[in-house]
Amino acid sequence: MTGRAARMDGSCMNVWKPLLLALLAPLLLAGCKPSADADNPAETDEVAGPPTDEDVVSLLDVRHVYIEGKGWDEHVTDTRSPDDAVLVEQLISQEAVPLLIAHLGDARPTWTVCIEETDDSVQVPLGYLCLDILLAMSSADSPVFKDTAVIEGFWPNVRPEFFFGPTILWEEKTAPARMREVQRAWEAALAAGQLRFDPEGTQYVRRMPYRE
Repeated sequence: MTGRAARMDGSCMNVWKPLLLALLAPLLLAGCKPSADADNPAETDEVAGPPTDEDVVSLLDVRHVYIEGKGWDEHVTDTRSPDDAVLVEQLISQEAVPLLIAHLGDARPTWTVCIEETDDSVQVPLGYLCLDILLAMSSADSPVFKDTAVIEGFWPNVRPEFFFGPTILWEEKTAPARMREVQRAWEAALAAGQLRFDPEGTQYVRRMPYRE
């Protein structure tokens, strides 16, 4: 190769080299970009927004079953239904407390039922599901609890002014007033800063294998 030909070949390479790098740069950068995996959770997990009033109303669709006499293992937070667990768990948070309290007086019947020892059943109002979740989130030293049982049945250690049972709709005439009375007690305690919650300590049976 003559000196002139060598210079021409060299000049051609000097022209094409920047063009080739420009074309290959996006591909090279793409290969170096970190993948969206467990090391980069911000790129894979959607951040859930704060709970809303609609989330509370969605509890109307929960198909839980309370059984009188079973006690602690029959709370709605212990549901074995994955679908129900999704609706319940979105309300297990400090931010959901005011929303749940706001619905304690809601007497609308849900798909949840309570079966009594006599095998009679009654639909459970939305307000009770909210109450059940609030109690499940409450700290053991919350003023809503007493050291000894004061009533029989579900949540036997709750002060009566903070509680009504899942079968309250049996009492059609007095149920709405009683539910609103309990709601006012929770509202007053919340306004006074007396309530204490531990959402992280709430137990879920959802971690267990789902059984038909």
